[in-house]
Amino acid sequence: MNKVMGNSMEEGSVTVHNGRFFSSDHKKILMIAKPFFKGGDSRNAEELISFVDSQISRFQEENRGITVSYLSGHRYTLENASRIKRDVQLTVTISMIAIILYSLAVYARPGLTLFTILPPFFGITFSLGITRIVFPDLSAMIVGTGAMLIGITVDYGIHYLYHADGLTGSGENYRAEMSSVMGEIRKPMLLSGLTTMAAFLTLLFSRLPAYRQLGFFAAAGVFGSLMFTIFLMPVIVPKPFIKKPREPFIRIDLCLGRTIEFLLNHKKAALTTIAVLTAAAVPGIFMLRFDGNVSHLNAKSESIVAAEEEIYETFGEYASATLTAVSGGTLDEALERNEQLAGILSELKEESLITNYMSIAGVLVPSYEQTDNLKKWSRLYSENKDLLKKNLAAVTAERRMNGEMFQPFLNDLDSSLDPGALKGFGPKDFKGTVLDYYINSQISESPGKTLILTSVSLKEDRDFYALRDRLASKVPGLILYNGTAFAEEIVNLIFSEMKKIGIIAGSVILLLLFLFSRRIKKTAIMALPLVTCVLLSFGILGWFHIQINIMNCIVIVFILGLVIDYSVFLVNAQENSSEERGDKTFR
Repeated sequence: MNKVMGNSMEEGSVTVHNGRFFSSDHKKILMIAKPFFKGGDSRNAEELISFVDSQISRFQEENRGITVSYLSGHRYTLENASRIKRDVQLTVTISMIAIILYSLAVYARPGLTLFTILPPFFGITFSLGITRIVFPDLSAMIVGTGAMLIGITVDYGIHYLYHADGLTGSGENYRAEMSSVMGEIRKPMLLSGLTTMAAFLTLLFSRLPAYRQLGFFAAAGVFGSLMFTIFLMPVIVPKPFIKKPREPFIRIDLCLGRTIEFLLNHKKAALTTIAVLTAAAVPGIFMLRFDGNVSHLNAKSESIVAAEEEIYETFGEYASATLTAVSGGTLDEALERNEQLAGILSELKEESLITNYMSIAGVLVPSYEQTDNLKKWSRLYSENKDLLKKNLAAVTAERRMNGEMFQPFLNDLDSSLDPGALKGFGPKDFKGTVLDYYINSQISESPGKTLILTSVSLKEDRDFYALRDRLASKVPGLILYNGTAFAEEIVNLIFSEMKKIGIIAGSVILLLLFLFSRRIKKTAIMALPLVTCVLLSFGILGWFHIQINIMNCIVIVFILGLVIDYSVFLVNAQENSSEERGDKTFR
């Protein structure tokens, strides 16, 4: 065991006693179990965690004073799945209640409230169905965006119903009036839907699978809701039962009308205020930080937090080691490179670049080296077997022991001289020993490729880069992993993804705006609020020290896809109003 542990683990956070991993004070023991299924398998994780919790509870009741803390990827998976499920139920419920209350307060016809929620319901159902076909294994990120997608797709139905709410239903031309309403808003609705879908579809260019799924899911939801509004709303929305509907509780048109009138009367002050706020937000962009630690995204109950503190404080050096893996076409090739790695790590330990390493090189060597060792052993034993038997006989006689009891042992030694008696020693030969789990968990064999893992302990995480540079040129096919370095890599990946997706989405949106308007000035007017919103959003995040992570970095897609909708509808309304007055502002 000491050969595996690097001979100096006794000085660290883990000691080996009777074939088990103990804390340095021997009051805590570390046990490792390997389930048959992956950590991301939420279905089997529920059964596993339930079993473990029940066994621990029963054990602690029967053994007062002994406590058990445990961590597992399956435990995080189950906690995340449960938390996401609860959060989605809560957010979707709140969203639906808010939409219903808002609709009841704004519509003159309360019955239209039901039709408000039909487009998002249809869009999400359609999206889940088609996304499940394209991506059989859905990411939890998709489930968590349910409430956001409702907020996005409900807009199309509201645009149509708000105009239809003004119709009295008198005369035989009600359906014609409904068609006229749709004809008036169809162009801006199509443009806003296309720009939103384009923004989400740019996520398909991401290197992260969850982003690609999210982009497809959101775009499909927008498409379903948009098609439902355009083709089904004019057919299913009923004619008013009364000619003179009640007055809405909230007159949005009057409120916004007065606001717009105030802004137009104080145009310079309004523009100055926006410019000052935007300029004040810009320095915040340079303070924006990225959090690449994916463990921060885990939902953690109090029991999980307590387990982390207990395990990492006690076995921190062992639990947070840097991992290296060598590869080879066969087990022998991998073992040869693993020995080469162990030799280099031993030198680095002497140089104090690393504090320790755990390698199977001390107990498992390539077959050619085993053959050499067997030859050396045969030569050594052949030269000394007579002396061994003579000394053994003398000792047993002196101590009045039966010398025959050692005969099976001597027979085994004699049989080792037969070249065909001993075959190559491999991982399977550790079955049933204290090293069984450790040896076999460090080796991964697949057709044409074998990986062997080695754990390395560093003084500081920043030493990882020096270790990587020293090993990269000496051990071919080496793979290295360090949690801190991985987090930094995620930060760089997020940053590059944001820039790439933002540029692509912005370019596609501008192109669509220009194709629909065919005027540079009109395109610029519609895009200006988008630019302002991006600067304000990221500036505010920076000022308030809200970090960007792998989940919330897609906010740029939501900004690009949604903000442009309001510009499209407002400019279209202004254009229609100008045409009625004979004003050629946009022509």
